[in-house]
Amino acid sequence: SIVLAFGGAYMSSSASTSSTPAGLKETNESYASLLEFRGMCKSLLKISKQWEEAGRMFSSLGNQFAEELLRFVDKIGKQQDLSPWLVYFGNTIIAVSSVRLHMLDAMAAVFNVPLTNFVDYDFAEASELHKKSERANADYEAALERIGENMKKIKQKDADKLEKYESELEHLKQSADALNGDLHAKIAELNEKKETKFLRYLSLNMTQQQHFFSRGSKLYNNLR
Repeated sequence: SIVLAFGGAYMSSSASTSSTPAGLKETNESYASLLEFRGMCKSLLKISKQWEEAGRMFSSLGNQFAEELLRFVDKIGKQQDLSPWLVYFGNTIIAVSSVRLHMLDAMAAVFNVPLTNFVDYDFAEASELHKKSERANADYEAALERIGENMKKIKQKDADKLEKYESELEHLKQSADALNGDLHAKIAELNEKKETKFLRYLSLNMTQQQHFFSRGSKLYNNLR
């Protein structure tokens, strides 16, 4: 509850833990840590998309190389002893390029897309809550300071003004407490999600690479 005293105003200790100075400091530090994690994810996504583009270019060049081999066969004639090998090499490179493109599509689906959604949408709610929480806390502190100054100028027996001030502060504090609690809960949720989701996306990414190298290796082994 709000306790008003002549010449000042203060709050008795019924505020939630997340609204105490220590609680707010912890929440802000956790939020800053989440922002840092989000920034790291965005950097990884940027590189991952460049990796995907480079892989597609590599596959395209491989296909061009293979197609040139097959055109070479047409020029030298299929009766040459060299021709069957060139056809085999060219078709193998095309097959490996196809498997690589499948890997890149899968990596984008299991890593780039879900991680982008996570950092863009899951964090957006926390960002909005943080803004609202900061505004609510600032509104309460400003009102507390203003009312404290006003109370120095009124008579102690002015019950109407005391009741009005108490009601105003109580309303502002309840609003701040609710937002601080929501932000604290959202940060805790994101801290749990960032570990489970990020590791899952990364694991699926690595699995797709494993599949590519396994299938590619089998294709190349057939050349022996």
